[in-house]
Amino acid sequence: IYPWMGIELPATLGASLPAELQVAERHVRAIQGMDFPLPFQVVKQGAGIVTKNVGELALPRVKDLIAKNTGDLNGVDKGNLMLGTTQDTPLVKFDLIMSASLEVNGKMETLVAPAITVDLVRAYTLELKSPRVALKGGGKAELAGVIHREPGFPGTIKISVGDPPDKVSCGPVEIPNGNSDFSLTCEASSGVLEGTFEVHLVSTATVPGGD
Repeated sequence: IYPWMGIELPATLGASLPAELQVAERHVRAIQGMDFPLPFQVVKQGAGIVTKNVGELALPRVKDLIAKNTGDLNGVDKGNLMLGTTQDTPLVKFDLIMSASLEVNGKMETLVAPAITVDLVRAYTLELKSPRVALKGGGKAELAGVIHREPGFPGTIKISVGDPPDKVSCGPVEIPNGNSDFSLTCEASSGVLEGTFEVHLVSTATVPGGD
């Protein structure tokens, strides 16, 4: 980009920083629709250093992504920066940089922490154990599967079949926190039409800690 510089890059050594803004994690998986904390700690190297505020240097322009408690972090050396999302926040991956304003012997200084990579992910996904189920008229069949939860999601999940074939009924099931296997019972009446039909699982869950 700058050929006139050749292989030499101007650089200089600066004075050591009076403090360090440390983050507990460099890669975070955050659940869509839930608030999530970013732990931090201001480590001071000497006396005469007062933490004024801790917050984000600049939030990326992601829908409904907000910092919720920056006003509560005035004078705090250790805590959590809380970020909030909604169900409308897209599933994206971005980098976030935290910063801290300090007063060092009457002079204002700004600290910058290492970047944190944030993955916004769904609270859970569903997987069927078999893509095909045989169901005869007057009989029953099981739609069995597994729920893959994010570790931080404790909610109860309700699963149903959204579009069963005519004269086929499938009762919904609720899967509480701590359980991953599920099974729905589908029953066909004696006059059901023969054929191959596609059905879709529909799931709902209450996401705790969100708006």
